[in-house]
Amino acid sequence: MKAKGIAIAVVIIIVIASFIYLMVKVGNLKDDLQIKNVELSVLKDTVTVYKQKNGELSFGINVVQIEKDNLKKSLDIAGFDIKDLKDQNIKWRKINNALKLELQSVGSGATNLKDTIIITEVVPGITDTLYLKQFDWTNKYLALRGSISDSLRFTYKYKTGIDIIQTSLNKKTTLINAKLTDPNASIISGNGITIKHKTKWYEKWWVHDLFGLTAGILITR
Repeated sequence: MKAKGIAIAVVIIIVIASFIYLMVKVGNLKDDLQIKNVELSVLKDTVTVYKQKNGELSFGINVVQIEKDNLKKSLDIAGFDIKDLKDQNIKWRKINNALKLELQSVGSGATNLKDTIIITEVVPGITDTLYLKQFDWTNKYLALRGSISDSLRFTYKYKTGIDIIQTSLNKKTTLINAKLTDPNASIISGNGITIKHKTKWYEKWWVHDLFGLTAGILITR
């Protein structure tokens, strides 16, 4: 009877050790897959353009979901500098979502030039007369203001509204939808990562299966 109990105990230990080994191996494979997915999202253009009924464009960016343990390496791959995040007072370990976008705006414009005379004092008591052409142009998003003499000098200001909405397509896929108010602007590249809520160890399927298997072995003794 004692030998039988020892045999059962050995079987239980072997089963537990096998489960632990398999879970560690599966975890490592899952980590590798998540990192590969991040690398792929960075290398491949993941931006999809949608044309709305009114003709306006919106943009969809697929986001890779990762475990918290893979966050630092994923941030590095996605192009986020850890030191730069610290300088921005961002604690990278607490990041839940990270999105990187590249914006491009292409357009054209024309404006009239205004003749302007400026009298300036070169040195005390000596003045010089400058003949300039000034211009002022804007399309509500980009504004240019400057003057032309021997060279072109100008100041500029650009602004566009960005609406960003995150949706979950399923448990493993997240989609970022972005809409720009500037009709000449487009999102030409983008990638993102989001952190999956980690399942507690006692909530994982293999814990329940292992408990059931162990209980079954003990019942059949």
